[in-house]
Amino acid sequence: MKPINLFDPAPGTFDTEAGIHIAALTVCDGLTFYLGEIAPGGSVNAHRHGQGDEVYLILSGNGCLYSQTSGEPAHCTLLESGDLVRIPSGVAHQLSNQDEAPLRLLFVCPDSHLGCDRALHADLQGAATS
Repeated sequence: MKPINLFDPAPGTFDTEAGIHIAALTVCDGLTFYLGEIAPGGSVNAHRHGQGDEVYLILSGNGCLYSQTSGEPAHCTLLESGDLVRIPSGVAHQLSNQDEAPLRLLFVCPDSHLGCDRALHADLQGAATS
């Protein structure tokens, strides 16, 4: 067993479809743990997943999690370092960095979320209510 330091991760890659720099850390029972980083002023492309929830733990920085359930208006949930949020299956979501420093997060999701189970969605930032 070898520990993984979240503040000295593997280099990772830039996921162009999602719009986020990610490094896969470990896999456990079909869930993958990723370290993500969003540049200042940047955001993840809006998307949703049909199967399985997704969990974000904000490690540093501040952001807004835009989300929209089918038939409802989009809204913004402000997140800061230490916040943990679960995004249910089927909910469109988009994380935006609201800080002048990179937003770093640990996110956990089924393996399929970065492959076949990702549907891009119209941008949620402009349509959100507070």
